[in-house]
Amino acid sequence: MIEHVETRFALSPERLVGDTAYGSASMLHWIVEEKGIQPHIPVWDKTERKDDTFSSSAFKFDEQNNRYECPAGKYLKPPWRSKQKNPYRYRASLYDCQDCALKPKCCPNTSIRKIDRSPYEPARDVALHLKFFGGAGPTPMGTALPGLPQGNILPSTYPMIPATWRMARARL
Repeated sequence: MIEHVETRFALSPERLVGDTAYGSASMLHWIVEEKGIQPHIPVWDKTERKDDTFSSSAFKFDEQNNRYECPAGKYLKPPWRSKQKNPYRYRASLYDCQDCALKPKCCPNTSIRKIDRSPYEPARDVALHLKFFGGAGPTPMGTALPGLPQGNILPSTYPMIPATWRMARARL
């Protein structure tokens, strides 16, 4: 739809508000990296755990060294001979995990902790940054997004939409 509007009307949005269906990593990558649009979209995240163990967000990613740091201060690194590129899999050392005091909270059912990282993670980080530090993000039902009108938008509200486009009204 974005490409259709760009080709037909020569309009390119600066910001995009959407629901969780647009929050997948590959879609966010296309919106941010290829189209250069600020995504005000809830990020689709299935890494949070419900069994009271550490989720992926408890681990810090070190971009310069391409590794994760666990809450105990140990590192999870990608295997050097891995052919898998989507997602990248980071693994802790068996020697680090077997004697760790945090193992029951980290990986109680496996010998080591593994974390998968999408190659589109930087685009997800942009969406999360906008959500927490300056974007509209998801809002409760019935509340207005900052700076955007609610309800039907008549053509007189936006005079840049010519009447020849035959748009009686647009719905947000």
